[in-house]
Amino acid sequence: MRPRRSLLLALFAVTGCQAISGASDLRTGTPTGTTTTSGTGGVGGQGLELAEYGATIAECVYPSQPDPAQCEQSVGFGRMVIDTGTPIGPVNAYVAFRTDAAFAGGSVVGVELRLVAASEPEADGPASGEVFEVEPFTVPSLDLQVPQPLGLRLAPDQGAVHPGDTAAWALPAGLVGPDTDVFLGIFPGSNDGVRYWNGDGAVPPRLVVYWH
Repeated sequence: MRPRRSLLLALFAVTGCQAISGASDLRTGTPTGTTTTSGTGGVGGQGLELAEYGATIAECVYPSQPDPAQCEQSVGFGRMVIDTGTPIGPVNAYVAFRTDAAFAGGSVVGVELRLVAASEPEADGPASGEVFEVEPFTVPSLDLQVPQPLGLRLAPDQGAVHPGDTAAWALPAGLVGPDTDVFLGIFPGSNDGVRYWNGDGAVPPRLVVYWH
């Protein structure tokens, strides 16, 4: 289900929005990139600006055997998976972002995490995963242990994801600040897992900040 642009501000008032197909700027419908960008425009008559950030880290990890390289090897280069039913237990995805000063002095009204499912038929699944803020991590630290969730869930599962779909989660506006790091975990809700592109994939994860 595609969220209507006129409902964007309402969607940001709750912790979740539907998975959508096709990566686009929710203000204009134009394609978005994975580098930091900014611009002006409006949603439902509301003038907003945005900054878009590509992930600095995007990996999957088996908590029972922490090793991001092993996880990527199990699903293919440029991919990460979430799944509750692998032979060695569940597998989670972890993404990190670094914001800049683009929205310093502004008022953040919405934050959105976007992950794009890989293109192969096996990438689909009935559950997109749910999002938590997690402990800070680095790629080397993911070889030692998985970061633990901090507090309550930020956004619920968005339902089924098909190959090439963009899964989008609306996150609390207070999650981000200028020049800060954001650490998120995507946890599976099904033993029929979803494969997303990771930081080396065709469409890396993105964090979009809307402000005025």
